[in-house]
Amino acid sequence: DIIFMFNDFWSESSHVGQVHRRLAWMLLHAGKSCLATSLTTSLSFFANLLSAMQPLREFGMFMGLCVTNVYLLALLLIPPIFV
Repeated sequence: DIIFMFNDFWSESSHVGQVHRRLAWMLLHAGKSCLATSLTTSLSFFANLLSAMQPLREFGMFMGLCVTNVYLLALLLIPPIFV
């Protein structure tokens, strides 16, 4: 969903003009939305750390870190692809 959000906001930023300002506009607007969704998803997985079952705790830690890393990688890798 992060890639689709960045793509949609890139399409909507055509009114901005210059490429570097367009990237900044896209990262500011799409970044906030994606941060909210990624943060809530990763926190819900991290809530499994409170479980008494170790496999469930490990799953929560793994998936919470995966969601966080996908958001960070999207911020680093998607803007160069659009340019």
